[in-house]
Amino acid sequence: MNVERLLSIDLIYRYRVRVEGRLLSVSCKMAVTATVGSVFSSMDYGPVVEDCSLAEAWLTKKSRKLGPFVNGRFVISDGKSEGFVVIGQNSLPLAFVKEATKEEVHLCSSTSTAAYKLWNELKPYARARHLYNIARHLQQHVTLLSQMEALVRGVQARDPREWDVPGMVRMFYHHAGWAQTIDSEFDGWTAGGIVIGITSRTTPLQALSWIVAPALACGCTVILKPSQHAAPVALLLAELCSQAGLPDGVLSVITGKEDLVQLLAENRFVQKVTYFGSTERGRIVSQTSGHGKSVTLLMSSRTPMIVLESADLDSACEAVVESAWFNQGQVPWAVTDIYVQQSVYKSFTEKMEVIMKKLRLGNAFDKMADVGCPCEVQIADDVQNLINKMKKEGSRVSEDGRPPGKFIVPAVVVGGTDPDTYVLKEDIWPLPVVMLNSFRTAKEAVSLANNSRYSVAASVWGQDFSLAEEIADQLKVGTVWINCVNKFDAAIPFGASRQSGYGRIGGKEGILEYLVPKSVSGVSSDLEIPEGGEVPDKKSEVFSDSDALPKIDRTYKLFYGGAHKRPDGNTSILVNDHLGKPYALVANGNRKDVRNAVEAAQKAQPGWKKSGPHLRAQILYYFAENLGLRQKEFTIELSRILGYTEEEANEEILQCIECLFYWAGVTDKNPISSSQPPPLPESKVNVIVNHEPVGVIGVVCPSTSTPLLTCVSILAPAIALGNAVVMIPSQNCPLPALWLCQVADTSDLPGGVLNIISTGDTKTLGTVLARHHDVNALWLSHTENKLCNELEHASKSMKPIWFWRNEVDIGWEVPRKVYHTEFYLRSTLSKAIWKPIGGMFGN
Repeated sequence: MNVERLLSIDLIYRYRVRVEGRLLSVSCKMAVTATVGSVFSSMDYGPVVEDCSLAEAWLTKKSRKLGPFVNGRFVISDGKSEGFVVIGQNSLPLAFVKEATKEEVHLCSSTSTAAYKLWNELKPYARARHLYNIARHLQQHVTLLSQMEALVRGVQARDPREWDVPGMVRMFYHHAGWAQTIDSEFDGWTAGGIVIGITSRTTPLQALSWIVAPALACGCTVILKPSQHAAPVALLLAELCSQAGLPDGVLSVITGKEDLVQLLAENRFVQKVTYFGSTERGRIVSQTSGHGKSVTLLMSSRTPMIVLESADLDSACEAVVESAWFNQGQVPWAVTDIYVQQSVYKSFTEKMEVIMKKLRLGNAFDKMADVGCPCEVQIADDVQNLINKMKKEGSRVSEDGRPPGKFIVPAVVVGGTDPDTYVLKEDIWPLPVVMLNSFRTAKEAVSLANNSRYSVAASVWGQDFSLAEEIADQLKVGTVWINCVNKFDAAIPFGASRQSGYGRIGGKEGILEYLVPKSVSGVSSDLEIPEGGEVPDKKSEVFSDSDALPKIDRTYKLFYGGAHKRPDGNTSILVNDHLGKPYALVANGNRKDVRNAVEAAQKAQPGWKKSGPHLRAQILYYFAENLGLRQKEFTIELSRILGYTEEEANEEILQCIECLFYWAGVTDKNPISSSQPPPLPESKVNVIVNHEPVGVIGVVCPSTSTPLLTCVSILAPAIALGNAVVMIPSQNCPLPALWLCQVADTSDLPGGVLNIISTGDTKTLGTVLARHHDVNALWLSHTENKLCNELEHASKSMKPIWFWRNEVDIGWEVPRKVYHTEFYLRSTLSKAIWKPIGGMFGN
């Protein structure tokens, strides 16, 4: 290609303007002449934007009105109440959050105290199961949590999705183990009492689990007091924990202004206060707690990064981006000061300046953006003011030159920063501006890094590990990373030192923060409950000290390729029982999950076809046998979810077993003649008509009163005749179909023959299934006319679509021969093979 060849390009700009209240679309055209080489060299990545529909849907479901979460429910009055409006990263109001009254704060303390007396008496094993259930439940809401965090705090959505939520899940799993072993590992210790967790708007999502998980493991109850602007995230977490079965009163959330902090901290029922935020308010919390309360503080900090001459400079530069602008730099362990050895100072600076110019600005849901816009415009203004101040003091600021606008402009202040300047000495909440200076010797590097009263973490970069370890030993911080940054684990203690706070999170040290010797009274024996207040009932099952235990979380995943898979979108849907109470969470599949399932079915179907009718029959018999072994379990589950009597549920299971036996028995019996006589005697040919499997059959199940029998009645003939199936179960009742997956696991059914993708939106996934070119047939229910018409219209590829007329057509009320013949015709395709005859009897 001749890169110097001239191209004439017409650029069309379209934009919208508002004139006298009307929104008008305006476009203009401009001709540009450029070379091919210049076009390619100037090409850049475009925005890859994800939505925040799940978070918006959750807020909409709450009518965008939130309030304190007390005793397992939201407290929101119908009349006028004081509160505040939460502004999201799009500068639009997200929700109105009611401010808790003093009476509600007192009620929250009382219910938490009452819940503590019962929660602490639970067997450690029971508390462990509750924490395990919470961890599993959070895993099924990764996308919802990350979207809410990004929407409220303005951080890039990938940060909570890839770091915060997995870290939360790990925290609850780990502390489920501590809850199980706490009696043996901490003999002579008991829970301290009520825990107050106070967070700021810039506190990352994972920090909520740093408070809740260890407290619950030790037997404490928790009251969270988030920043008024970050309240939706804490309220969402509390609701998810409640959905996971956490007893009422064990976790509460109080919303309101900062003056509630002092009211909560001074409450005599509180024995532990954990605070994440600015040093200024942290001092107030520490001073007002009093009365012998245990306090953990994690506050503002300066985070040094020491780069030795032996370091891999490229990795170190990438680490600066990963740490300094992670979570918009609004965490106390974000890199703020880089000290580079003089011999590599110039090279490091040049590399850093190149990276700075390539960083992308974008909103919180732009996957390609490195830095976004904070929810508070003041933060962006503070960054710009600090940059301007450094320039006036003679420092050179490396930035890309783009106007800041609403975005945070990433910047590195290169040299000229006096170690005694206020930026390094005073309490300044972390801003995503990095100070870059040089040092000569390792001793000087340690001296510079320790030249601050505020310290949480630091990192050392160099291939001389003995020197790096010696430097790490001299640094006055709680955590040192060598050749890495932002590494955390629930089993490893993490915390601040000096003026940045005290106390530890994680590990055995973190557990001890919430325990006191048994000789020390954890909670006042007085229990005051205001008139109209509620406390948990000790006789309830979740607080019983008998053998009754919380139900272990059962994760209903997608099933394709012979394995249970988490959904690509990391979202779940809540399924209620016949009384409308939460029953289980079901993985919510998306388009990619359907494509994966079809691919698995396409790979499995040829081998399944070649296995022959006899082997397929044996597997179906085995399927029926295993279903029979779980007959009692399925009967109980059907009764609970559908409101059946035991007899009705048992009858449906028996019919499912009979259906499997029926198709196992007729698999090798063809109801249609497989050979035909010669059409005409003089044609001198014989014709053999074979009936081959259709291939991959897509099934969209209807809403029905017999969901399990419907699934079995569809699946049995399809797979018996050599097809592979991709099924989208009923949107209203997907669980029975997912129960069959576990039976299939134990019945030698080859992976990929049966694939089930549950969904909260049958239309969307049904459309993907209908359009897929590798789906050879589509089966729909005629009872849902509108959906059938839409899917039929969506099917662009030529494939047979079968509309069964009603439930009876796939049930057991019609004559067996009609039933058999109908499914045989829909599951197979005839192939006529013409063979000439002749020879001895040809004439």
